[in-house]
Amino acid sequence: MSEKKTMFDRIGLNVQDAFIMMDPDGKISYWNQAAATMFGWKEEEILGKNLHNIIVPARYYPLFEKGFNHFLKTGKGPAINKVLDVSAKHKDGHEFSVELALGSVSIHDQWYAVGVLRDVALKKQIEFQLIHAERVESIGTLAGGFAHDFNNILASIIGYTELALDDATKDTLLYSNLTEALTAANRAKDLVRQILKFSGQLDSQAKPIHMKSCVIDAMKLVRASFPPSIDIRTNLQSEGTVMADPSRIHQMILNLCTNAGHAMESGGILSVGLEDVDDPSQLQHAKRVDKTSHYIKLSVSDTGKGMASDILSRAFTPFFTTRVQGEGTGMGLPLVHGIVTGLKGWIHPRSEPGKGSTFEIYLPILEQQAVKRPAQVSAQGHGSGLILFVDDEKPIVKMGVQLLERMGYKVEGMSSSPGALERFKASPDTFNLVITDMNMPFMNGLTMAREMIQIRPDIPIILSTGYGISFSESHIHESGIKAIVYKPLLFDEVAETIGRLLSS
Repeated sequence: MSEKKTMFDRIGLNVQDAFIMMDPDGKISYWNQAAATMFGWKEEEILGKNLHNIIVPARYYPLFEKGFNHFLKTGKGPAINKVLDVSAKHKDGHEFSVELALGSVSIHDQWYAVGVLRDVALKKQIEFQLIHAERVESIGTLAGGFAHDFNNILASIIGYTELALDDATKDTLLYSNLTEALTAANRAKDLVRQILKFSGQLDSQAKPIHMKSCVIDAMKLVRASFPPSIDIRTNLQSEGTVMADPSRIHQMILNLCTNAGHAMESGGILSVGLEDVDDPSQLQHAKRVDKTSHYIKLSVSDTGKGMASDILSRAFTPFFTTRVQGEGTGMGLPLVHGIVTGLKGWIHPRSEPGKGSTFEIYLPILEQQAVKRPAQVSAQGHGSGLILFVDDEKPIVKMGVQLLERMGYKVEGMSSSPGALERFKASPDTFNLVITDMNMPFMNGLTMAREMIQIRPDIPIILSTGYGISFSESHIHESGIKAIVYKPLLFDEVAETIGRLLSS
């Protein structure tokens, strides 16, 4: 026995998988440290005991007995020299999935069963993550296509409503009704834009952002996706600026709020706060931060079931989740942690069972930075010059022509990109500016713009899109396009962009 144990120790002590051997009586005769870690049984507790009473779930007893009896007589069996996916039982009673490689060895003319078991829980979690990522990517693609079509519809609704408002007399019922319709349409526009941001369809890079505005944008999607049983309250006091990728801030807030929502399945209160932190004493739980700097604190609190300290300590561990399989990936909070760490901030979590949870995010304020906001320009402008307006949707072309003419410009509207390019080639010096849609049949707006720039390098071109573009904004600007505007087009935004380009 000692010779055999020495032989197997050379193997068992140097592998990460559980290494187990059964003698001809079905008793455990070898049990390495990896097996002790995997199943919770120490070697001295397990040796000499019947295997199937220990790690084999009870429902598999009959099958196990039949197969093992056959093995004792022949050293063979249907499972020998195969890798099987099976369930195993831990000392505490819970079951988990393992890969079992089962073999046999003859010692002194008696057959011994040798099993190598690998815990595949992490493997299955990774596989689930890959499937989840593919689904998210598919949803993102679907969201982009949906946004393109829906934004074209919204472009007409918003554009023609703004035109009607411009004609309506203020302080009348008609003006009030049109204002309400425009407000609702703008809410739909904002919601579509949030979907694009969260699905990664909008290019976004780190830049100075007004944190309060960013939180307000993110909460629009939170409110739209949460049930009425959850009361959402916000207290946003800070006017500070941080250097961040807006889409990452949105993602962070959505993950925190989603976690809070899952903790309040029967309803409750979700509180989101934003405040400046100037008192160093409030940073006492921070590690390796500049206590002389100023920070913005984002807090997300819920009145849910809360977490015990051992669960809270693992909250940021990848793939760790307290939800049942299929309802949580265990990557929400680790993703938040990664975003916050990348912004040189930190997270302070607090929770107690039955008393809800609070996650406080501290981000450094970008000192002496202001967020540039677009100037408000009246639709009744005094612009001059000829603009070529191109979009494959005829109602949008008609609306765009009216909108630009009210700003004082002369406009030629076209719904064919090849036709628009031929018109431009015929007299390139006639036009002062071009506005083109991105996604059009036969020739997209980017290709058409590049052709126009080759003919006349100084022509200002604005690219409009209601869809997540497949190129980064920096790449588009490098192509010579001067500005990008997102559908639905608004009077003020278009007027400010055109005025800026034509005056530069």
